[in-house]
Parts: sequence; structure tokens; C-alpha cells
Amino acid sequence: MKNRRSIIFSITALLFLLSAGFIAQPHYRIFLIGDSTMADKPLIDNPEHGWGQMFPLFFSKNVEIINAAKNGRSTRSFMLEGRWDAVVNALRPGDVVMIQFGHNDAKKEDTSRYAEAGTEYRANLQRYIREAKSKGAVPVLITPVNRRKYDSAGVFIDQHAEYPAVVRDVAQLENVPLIDLHAASLTLFRQLGVERSKPYFLMSVPPNTYRSLPNGKTDNTHFTRYGALRIAALVADQMRKLPLAVSQMLISPGIPTLPAEGTVFGVDLYYNNEWRIVKDSVKERYHYTWNDTTNSGFSRLAEVIDRAGGDPDTLQSQPSDSLLQRFSVYIIVDPDTPKETAAPNFITPEAADAVERWVRRGGVLVLMGNDKGNAEFERFNILAERF
Repeated sequence: MKNRRSIIFSITALLFLLSAGFIAQPHYRIFLIGDSTMADKPLIDNPEHGWGQMFPLFFSKNVEIINAAKNGRSTRSFMLEGRWDAVVNALRPGDVVMIQFGHNDAKKEDTSRYAEAGTEYRANLQRYIREAKSKGAVPVLITPVNRRKYDSAGVFIDQHAEYPAVVRDVAQLENVPLIDLHAASLTLFRQLGVERSKPYFLMSVPPNTYRSLPNGKTDNTHFTRYGALRIAALVADQMRKLPLAVSQMLISPGIPTLPAEGTVFGVDLYYNNEWRIVKDSVKERYHYTWNDTTNSGFSRLAEVIDRAGGDPDTLQSQPSDSLLQRFSVYIIVDPDTPKETAAPNFITPEAADAVERWVRRGGVLVLMGNDKGNAEFERFNILAERF
């Protein structure tokens, strides 16, 4: 109970510092461009993580990681979609651009992504390098990380053909830093073997663990948080040896601890149930949701929770004994008034009973209210008064 409370207080304090501007603005910026193995992934009810999502944990301070990597992209499609132009236009002298492609360049059946290793793939890497340098940025090439595959005898099988060799060759030719993630992950997965490598990948997610994956998932390409963190550590270990100014901001070697690991943070979307109309009459939730980047700091809080090893989740129904079981922390913010929602859901004695029983069993309840004109208090206090 004390440990869970300390997690909440630490995260709340960090969020306050961020919003109040007491943390210095980043002095270094690192842009990540690449594919799904690097990309940021949705945080809600999703076990998948890209290694770039966990990379900020390896820096001590004053470093901003801008992850522009995207699922399914190759050196070719990342350019054709204008994603590279957006990065180039944002670059400033001294920025670092870390470049990792190869998984999707090899897909011959997809003409929008396929880039032959020795010709177009090579040329695209060279274009990334030269255009980054033209803006005064420092490009860093990364060989593609390995997928998980073993033969019947348990011998690891490399599936990347000539693509990693091309990256190494271009790095030498263009005189740019190289992180050989292909070689590092190959060594790691050979050492781990068939069974010990499973937790790194989504194929290890069992059925009925995530509502979005009731049957689990067979996936030997994409990482769990555990795997993404350890792949990010391989990148950080090699980056530490490169002659880059930002390398001095890396923390000591090793895997960062995750103080909130195993903790599920549920935010209420039943008593706070506000919707708005967006483009083409489509409705979306807003105010105090994990995805809300405009009306609250909860999207930032979700990132803090995720990088601490916790899982942001939601409760969209009236709390009950069975629904509360999956949460370690339950957060209710700003219950609706009739002014905000036509038919607001009010806290009932029965719901308060369920929450009280859950707290007595060790759950952590966080209640947040707005000013009297913008939050319901009378029924809210039915729950607050229990403690």
C-alpha cells in the first residue's frame, strides 16, 4: 500500500514540475526515424512497445527524444509519405538523427515499400545522411534489429540478408556513426535461445491478458515493454561509445528500474464522460483522458506511467467488485454536471460500497475535483466521505 501511494505521489510531483516549467528545457534533441520496431505505440490496453518508446529512460537530463518512426515504413515509403520532409524541416544544427530501416524494405511484394538493398535502399540511406548534414544535424545509422526465428535444433536464423551489410558500408563510405543493432541483437538472441528470448516479443503475451488480444498474439517481430527496454539498452550501450555530445547524457550502463511495473492505473470515463464533435460529425471523448493532449495533462501522465513500467487503462462503466479487480490505482477526475453532460452518471451508495471494499483490499483511490461550477460534488462526496 505504501509503495503504491509513493508511486502516485512521485508521478504527480513529476507532472507538476513538467507543467510548471521547473525542469530545464532540453539542450539536446534526438530524432528517431524508422519502422515499427522503433516506433511509439498506443498505451491503452496494448502490450506492444517500440525500442524508441523506451529510449528516453537511458538519458539523465536535457535530452528530448522526438520519435518519428512509424509502423510499416521503409526507406522508400517514409520519404514518399512526406515524413522525412517533416523531420528535415524541423532539424536544427547539432540535432542527432538516428536512422533504422530494413524490415519493410525487403518486402518485394509491396512496391510502395520495397527498396532493393544494393541500389535504392543504399541511395535512400545516403539521401537521409546528406540532407540531415545539410541542416547541421548529425546522422547516425542503425542496422535493422533481428526478428526472432530458430530452426528445429534451436539455432538462430538471421532473416535480413544483405541489408545490414549495406548499412555498415554506407556508414563507412559517408563517414557517419554506426550502431550495429543487427549484430548486437543477433548475439543476444543466440545467447538467450528459444525459450528465454520469448518474453522479448509479443508472441509471449498469453490469452485473456489484454482485452484487445483475447487470444494472445503470434508475433516474433514486435516487442513487449520488456523486450523494447532491453533492445533500447543495446542501442544505448553502443551510443555511449560514439563521439557524440549527447552521449555524455546517457545514464550508467544497465537496465533502468521500472518502479511501477505490474501496476495498472485506471482512469474513470464513467463519471467524467464528456464528448465533443470533431471532423465529419465524429464524436470523441475529451477532458481527463489518457489520449487528451489539449485539455489536460493526462496524456503526459500516461507517458510517465508507461515509462515507469505501469499500464494506463480506463473504466467506462460504473465501478463494481469485478471491474475494479484489474486495477491497482483508480483515478476519478471532475465528475460531470448537467451543464457538461446531458445525462451525467452520479456516484451511488452501491458504487461507493464497491470502491470502498476495493480500497480496503489494497487499492489506491485518487479523487480530483474542479471548481464548484464545473464539477459535481454532492454525490462525489458519497465516495469521499467513506475515507
